[in-house]
Amino acid sequence: MIIDSHCHAWSLWPYLPSVPDPENHGSIEQLIHQMDTNGVDRATIVCAQIFQNFDNNDYVANALSRYPDRLEQFVDVDSMWSDTYHTPGAANRLEQAAKRWPMKAFTHYVAGEDDGSWFNSPVGIDFLGTAEQLGLIASISIAPHHQNELRKAIERHPNLNFLF
Repeated sequence: MIIDSHCHAWSLWPYLPSVPDPENHGSIEQLIHQMDTNGVDRATIVCAQIFQNFDNNDYVANALSRYPDRLEQFVDVDSMWSDTYHTPGAANRLEQAAKRWPMKAFTHYVAGEDDGSWFNSPVGIDFLGTAEQLGLIASISIAPHHQNELRKAIERHPNLNFLF
């Protein structure tokens, strides 16, 4: 079995330069077509609620209902583009996300200007502790300078699986 471990899908292509068909270029249907063309059995979709795709978690969850044997969802929770980025209540938002969407994992994109210390703050510790209790995988998008802080968090949460 071949699994693509990091895909994206959007209802509207978010990147520049623009493409002739932004509604289809990054769609679930395009992803399934590319998977079929290239012999990929399953794919993990890492959600990113960026630009006009603030409903990306819902968009991907809907696709999972249509392609349950082909797709997995990593839900975007409190990433750097969100209004709730590194604010109190992150653990509760993660818990609510786990109830709302069919997720095995979550993704969290860290801002480049961030120093990574949030993961070792009371809010970050609670957030990762909740992920650990829920049995989720933590897919964290970081820069090299975030690694020292994240390694401390990894030691604190030995039963939480991390992907970088």
